Amino acid sequence: MPWLRVLKVHAVNSTPPPELAQLRQLEHLELGGGVLKLPASLGTLPSLRKLSFNGLKGVVPEGLAPLQQLEALAFYYCNLQSLDDGLFELRGLKRLSMMASYGDRRTGLQALPERLGQLERLVELN
Repeated sequence: MPWLRVLKVHAVNSTPPPELAQLRQLEHLELGGGVLKLPASLGTLPSLRKLSFNGLKGVVPEGLAPLQQLEALAFYYCNLQSLDDGLFELRGLKRLSMMASYGDRRTGLQALPERLGQLERLVELN
């Protein structure tokens, strides 16, 4: 399946398999169900432009920094306490979305980090 462009993986409290690195044409990856850690192999996906998380609790998984080609990053129905430092290294990021958790109007973050200013190409923040 090296031609796959969109993949949605929903697994409870897991780590996506390292075989994702074989999906060289993958442009959009949606991870749901409580991903614990991103595999280092995600940083080798040259076509990945959009990464979405659904239902995370606590912290953003480690491993975002290598994804320099990312243009869109979304957290849907996540209750986040903090953002991974790697997020602020995504120099190509244009869109960042953080939707509230179920039954709540907050994302879990008390305030937006000042470091968001480091994302110089960011044009949309939801």
